[in-house]
Amino acid sequence: MRDRKTGFIPLETSRQGRPSGISNISSLTGFTPTPICIAIGQVKTKDTQFCRQNSNSLAIRKLVRGFTLVELLVVMAIIAMLTGILMPALAATRRIAYKTLCKENLHGCAIGFRMYLDDNKNVMPTITNMPNAHLADNPIPIFTAIGKYLGNPEVLKCPADKGTVIGTSFFDRSQAEKDANCYFREQGSSYEYNTRLANQVIEKSRSAQRFSVNEIYLLRDYSAFHGTPGRTGSVMYLYADSLVADRERDK
Repeated sequence: MRDRKTGFIPLETSRQGRPSGISNISSLTGFTPTPICIAIGQVKTKDTQFCRQNSNSLAIRKLVRGFTLVELLVVMAIIAMLTGILMPALAATRRIAYKTLCKENLHGCAIGFRMYLDDNKNVMPTITNMPNAHLADNPIPIFTAIGKYLGNPEVLKCPADKGTVIGTSFFDRSQAEKDANCYFREQGSSYEYNTRLANQVIEKSRSAQRFSVNEIYLLRDYSAFHGTPGRTGSVMYLYADSLVADRERDK
């Protein structure tokens, strides 16, 4: 008979917990049908529990599905594109940072020169460029001359001076090898001294007769550490008026 509340015809359940109809089919045909999820009112059979476990495992397998090959290639292409966009910007940021640190070092050198001149009646020191290249019999490195006014030898290092030390003599190297040289590690300084000012008062020097004092440099980078050689901004200068700039003033 129909159930008055639900409108469905209830199935009788056997002792094993299966609907009697399924048991009758098994006894007549010898074939046990696939369990079917049947819930009658509040009655839950073993077959319904089995079906729920299977449906849950299928849902979990759907959730843990991995990337397909196409999705992986798309992600790799996006990463490569972003890298290509960001690398030039990162390189430019690094160059700006190197220039900023180089300016700070040259400002420290300017203070050291000023204190040296105050103690030596404004006479510039004698300094040998490339002291380890054996250009002079008794070379005087820049830190030997004014080191007590600088304090730390690292102030003579340009952060962009990142070449590698080469064992051969400096004059036996190609131009490319010279440009790749780390001047600070080999010569004790990344900066070249204006030797035309040695033992002279800047205002009375020969350079001052040709240029104004503001156009006379004291130190400059040995090489184009900050860009392409020959281009403006590739070499940093310390001028006699303590200004630090990335270009020559007389040009």
